[in-house]
Amino acid sequence: MEKLHALLSASLSEEQLTAVYARLFLPVNVNTASKEVIGLIPGVGKRMTHEFEEYRPYKAFAQFRREIGKYVSKEEVARLEQYVFVESETP
Repeated sequence: MEKLHALLSASLSEEQLTAVYARLFLPVNVNTASKEVIGLIPGVGKRMTHEFEEYRPYKAFAQFRREIGKYVSKEEVARLEQYVFVESETP
């Protein structure tokens, strides 16, 4: 996602990038994604990026839903889920 962002940001405005990412986004592993990559998720600002990082490592989506659900509605958690996946760093 970082490479795609670097390529697209050279020719698109922030508004255009937001519109593109809302339609085309490569899901990221919430356990290993950098702060910068999490911040590229449509609608995720600095505060929510911090919340994503604070509860790592996530063991399952149920944990993600529970922790992030403390800050946003169930509908927003469901929306965020389309941009992320949960995978452990070690098998």
